[in-house]
Amino acid sequence: MAQDQLVGLHGHIVVGTASRGHPARTRVRDFHGQDHYVMAEPDMADTRFAEGDEILLVRREGQIFRAISSGAPPFSQWIER
Repeated sequence: MAQDQLVGLHGHIVVGTASRGHPARTRVRDFHGQDHYVMAEPDMADTRFAEGDEILLVRREGQIFRAISSGAPPFSQWIER
């Protein structure tokens, strides 16, 4: 799968904190169920993404993807304790 085809898919920050100019490692699952690991940073300069945040890849610039918040809570908040 070409990396450009990942644009429009949701991903999860798995390592690091992403801010503008400082991408973080992100796991994206394609339509075939295959995981891809890419570097992503926020599309907006005043946004940060922490490990566990779900994001939406909106465009690719070279090897870096730009993303926005998906609006979903972190995965750890989905589990009832």
